[in-house]
Amino acid sequence: MRSAESASEWVFPAHTKSGHIESSTLKKRHAAVLKAAAKVSPFVIYDLRHTCITRWAKTMPLPIVQKLAGHTSIATTMRYVHLNDGDVLAALEEVEEAKSGHTSRHTDQNDPSDSSPKVSVIN
Repeated sequence: MRSAESASEWVFPAHTKSGHIESSTLKKRHAAVLKAAAKVSPFVIYDLRHTCITRWAKTMPLPIVQKLAGHTSIATTMRYVHLNDGDVLAALEEVEEAKSGHTSRHTDQNDPSDSSPKVSVIN
């Protein structure tokens, strides 16, 4: 969509020698935004790529995530995916629900006919 609306060959054109956004421009803007947004903790812009790909991986098949990220290898994509214990437990619960035929996400209901092992989390 951006290329259809722009006469530039760049996705993010800028008024620079090269004609596109450069890292120095982003660093200055990022620093200014962090300063203006006092309640936002400082972060590295590149970390947003990891966050985005991690979130995509929770909802899409990895080959799709790989394509969207522009990676030639699933191994590269996996370096950007950061799962935590909660993600793993949620996936295991979904498998158990699918096996038992349950469609609700309620875990407080005991089904005496369900003999599958239960996972409990202690915080």
